[in-house]
Amino acid sequence: RCLVGSEMCIRDRVAEVREAQDRLIQSEKMASLGKLVAGISHELNNPVGFIYANVRQLRALSDGLSRLLADPRRNAGRIRGLLPEIESLIADTESGSRMVRDLVDQLRRFSHVDRAVWSVADAHEGLDGALLILRHQIGERVAVHRLYGPDGRIECQPGSLNQVFLNLISNAVQAVSPAGNIWIATKRLKSRLEIEVRDDGKGIPADALGRIFDPFFTTREIGKGTGLGLSISYAIVRSHGGSIRAESEGPGRGSRFIVTLPVRRAARTGRGGR
Repeated sequence: RCLVGSEMCIRDRVAEVREAQDRLIQSEKMASLGKLVAGISHELNNPVGFIYANVRQLRALSDGLSRLLADPRRNAGRIRGLLPEIESLIADTESGSRMVRDLVDQLRRFSHVDRAVWSVADAHEGLDGALLILRHQIGERVAVHRLYGPDGRIECQPGSLNQVFLNLISNAVQAVSPAGNIWIATKRLKSRLEIEVRDDGKGIPADALGRIFDPFFTTREIGKGTGLGLSISYAIVRSHGGSIRAESEGPGRGSRFIVTLPVRRAARTGRGGR
């Protein structure tokens, strides 16, 4: 609809493409946020429900105790009988509260609101946080094998790197169907840390391996993904001066992703390879 060679037309088309890309990137961010919210709500639901039930029971016991205290001498035996039950409920409620506190603390460390700030963080904590977020998807059907090295500390932008872990592990969980295994391994290679996420799921076709990190490329059904998760992960790893590559022996043979990162922040970041 525009004249060939029209500079204005080209600018309009570029603007349209960028706008579409921005919408898809925002969609991918919302998808990651959805995983985080789903994981938080699922993990908090059990201890919060447990605490709520205990508090209701404590209220009932408190009301009963108030009535008994109207005549403490006559009801002394019944009062003494209630005290152990009350103590047990209080202890259980304290335990549930600690679970919520620890869970919130772990999720706070995983999310890292200050995701653009460089600091020394433990990659193992980030991997464990991703597994916690995805635990409701993993369920009993996927066996997770953690093969961590002795030291996972790395200078990085923790929030961004945790997004990479979440993407890779989420992909592995979805690739395993109906049941199977995921292996997560880390090891030091002199001044670098290698992180491997491997599964025995459906694998990656040979003709897709070379495009797996391309923006908008996906092997999933239409509507099941934006094709930006691995592309964003690739960009994050590169910004850390690292590399990421995918390997698979073909459909049904599983796949693995290997991320290699410098332990210390390089003077200039942004270089890396596939």
